Amino acid sequence: MHPFKGSFDIWFWQTCVEVIYTILQGILYTVIIYAMIGYDWKADKFFYFLFFITASFNYFTLFGMMLVACTPSALLANILITFALPLWNLFAGFLIVRPVSMQATLLGSKI
Repeated sequence: MHPFKGSFDIWFWQTCVEVIYTILQGILYTVIIYAMIGYDWKADKFFYFLFFITASFNYFTLFGMMLVACTPSALLANILITFALPLWNLFAGFLIVRPVSMQATLLGSKI
């Protein structure tokens, strides 16, 4: 019997549970945020948005799990993630605001 077989099972099932949870969380988040932002309700755009939100939730969650598993203490993992997360958020460019002209605002049209 392989010595790491038991620990691999725990990692595998924990990852499966987290991925399922982040998919459900991504669906709920996408439905709420997509409507609040006012994007066009087209299936392809909606599912692209859902995919990128779910993928983002997954890599943030799995990166945190990896840091906890690879460092000797949760405190060190917390210190390391405080340097990684702001850099990811800085260069993500999640929402880029489009400039709205005064004429479009006065006429009530969407650009």
